[in-house]
Formats: sequence, structure tokens, C-alpha cells
Amino acid sequence: MRERVKKLLSRVIPIAALLCAYACVYLLTGFSVPCVFRLVTGLRCPGCGSHGAFRAAMRLDIDAVFRLNLLFPLEILYFVYAAVYISVTYLKTGKADKDLKPAWLNISVLAVVILWWIARNILDI
Repeated sequence: MRERVKKLLSRVIPIAALLCAYACVYLLTGFSVPCVFRLVTGLRCPGCGSHGAFRAAMRLDIDAVFRLNLLFPLEILYFVYAAVYISVTYLKTGKADKDLKPAWLNISVLAVVILWWIARNILDI
């Protein structure tokens, strides 16, 4: 178990460090990574506005979070669920099972994301 924890941390810590470095660069310079999909197509992807929504969430400006990206809370909850599920499964079994369960949840989230993607570009949300 101790080896599994070390291996898990050896993967989580660099990712957290990169995210912190990006946050520092953003705070110091204002530089942020643009949405490549929007640059190429002119359309908004399902995640467009998530960066601003994250900043608004840090300020506890809930109205701005939903205005910038209505699905942002769902995105965060799903990513946290996935990270916890994969980590706990690995710690218990020693295998990195990336097949998230239950399947209905994955299908539901995917359907909502696709519907949001279409709606936000047609209705200009």
C-alpha cells in the first residue's frame, strides 16, 4: 500500500505543480491559454468560459460562474469524482482502472455536454 501511495503522489504532485505554475503566470502576467477550438472554428467549445468561471468561483461570484460557463460546476464535480475514483481504485487494487463507474453517469454527463455545446452555439449562450 505504501508503494501505491508513493506512486500516486509521484503523479499527482507534478500535475499540481504545473497547475500552480500556470496560476502564478496568469496572476503575474495576465497570460492565459486561449481556446484553440474557438480560434480555429469561431465556435465555442463546451469548456469555453471555464477559465473565467474558475476565477469567479475563487471570488465566490456565483452569478459570474454561471454566466461564464453554465456547466462549470458539473465539470468540476465530474473531474473531482473521476480523480477520486481512479485514485481510490488504484490504492485498493494496484490497478489504474480508468473505466469510470457507473456507466450511466458517464453517458449522462457526455449527453449534457454535447447538448450544451450545440445549444450555446445555436442560441449564443
